[in-house]
Amino acid sequence: MTTDERPTSSRHRRTPAAFAAALALTGALAASALTCATAAQTLRPVAPPTPVAPALPPALSQTEQRFRDLAAYIRQRGTIDAGLRADIVRLAADLDAAIAASDTTDAQRMRLLPARAQTAVWLLDPAAIDAAFERLLAISPAGDAVALAWANECILDGRFERAAAILRGRAFGKEKAIDARLALSRALFGMLLLDEAQAELDAVPREGLAAQQAAAIGRGTRRIREYRPRWDLEQVAIARDLDADDNPIVELVTTKGPVTIELFENDAPETVGHFVEHVESGTYDGTALHGILRGFGVLAGDPATRDGAAGGRSTGGWLVRDEGDLPAHRATVTGRLILVKQPDDSQRARPRVNSAGCQFMILLSPAPQLDGDYTAFGRVVDGMDIVARLREGDQILGAEVVRKRDHPYRANRLAEVAEGTFNRPLAIDAIPPAAPAQPGTQPPVPALNPNAPSLSPTRN
Repeated sequence: MTTDERPTSSRHRRTPAAFAAALALTGALAASALTCATAAQTLRPVAPPTPVAPALPPALSQTEQRFRDLAAYIRQRGTIDAGLRADIVRLAADLDAAIAASDTTDAQRMRLLPARAQTAVWLLDPAAIDAAFERLLAISPAGDAVALAWANECILDGRFERAAAILRGRAFGKEKAIDARLALSRALFGMLLLDEAQAELDAVPREGLAAQQAAAIGRGTRRIREYRPRWDLEQVAIARDLDADDNPIVELVTTKGPVTIELFENDAPETVGHFVEHVESGTYDGTALHGILRGFGVLAGDPATRDGAAGGRSTGGWLVRDEGDLPAHRATVTGRLILVKQPDDSQRARPRVNSAGCQFMILLSPAPQLDGDYTAFGRVVDGMDIVARLREGDQILGAEVVRKRDHPYRANRLAEVAEGTFNRPLAIDAIPPAAPAQPGTQPPVPALNPNAPSLSPTRN
């Protein structure tokens, strides 16, 4: 088995909402658990697919067959590199042409549009995701299923306001009403509107619930209850910082625009000193973003990426002490910066203590699972829309300290080492499937056809 043929592990698999919608609408397009990965995307684990599966219907065209082949290949690889991305871009253009063709029927479009939504997911293109779902919603007789799938994709993107608008803008029928409330609660939690998120869960009738729905209510309620004290403390800290108005300010100039960051010197003084020293020494100038975790975070800050390295190894010269375990540590919510850490071999799900270097991540959604293990040392105060548009390969053209207090900023070096193995923080499994698959209804992903046109993926 070659490197390219290695199957992915179960932690890399999930059922895309676009495929779930396709199954509900047409019963034809593959609804298998596909890996919607980018080269830097960690995906949420789901239960294995139902083993009994009927055959797929014949493909509408060569373009739809190419999509099936590409989906199977991505499922096997689990990552998307530059060559594979180029194949997806070409396929997306061909799907657009097929969808727009005057001789394409609406029934055919209901098979092609979910495929177009899936290519947009692979390309991390929210505008194209929205366009595909809007078109599908306009022609589908199963509008509730489409709207719910669309909202779930927005949640996975970290576009919680968009998801809430979709869900609140539709009167769902009885079949999808409970799932819509559960999705709306997740979106509201992402917006940190905890009271409203809990109110949606409380409004769900408890009689006749599916086991999965009851479990989702339990998970959501626990998450809100456990996170409320942290968010209350964070709001107090934000108000204190606004009143004092003396925290250090750093500006990152990226290829997509400027991002302004306030640093939490009162709550993470050693980490702030460490970060400011790196900024002032030029560690981040000219570096590339080396990872995008869909709807979760943007990875940056590896100086080796200036010379074309993949990123994820450099420490910047030294390691720094954790401050996420301090009593007044800041919450890991949307827009916060955390230092990326190295794995603990004895606890694979948790990072090693005091193992952070210069690499950092900007969170795109609340991450309560990181609280205490990672140091939140700053927040984006302007340019979060730019952060959301950043993609792997975009650069930090320059970083500058535009305000600081009147004292030296130096890191307290724990160990001076040049490299390490830095893990991406784990995303929470916050989005269960909208509805469980029925036995015998999940089609398999067809095997890769090596002769499919334009399908020429390359090795990592």
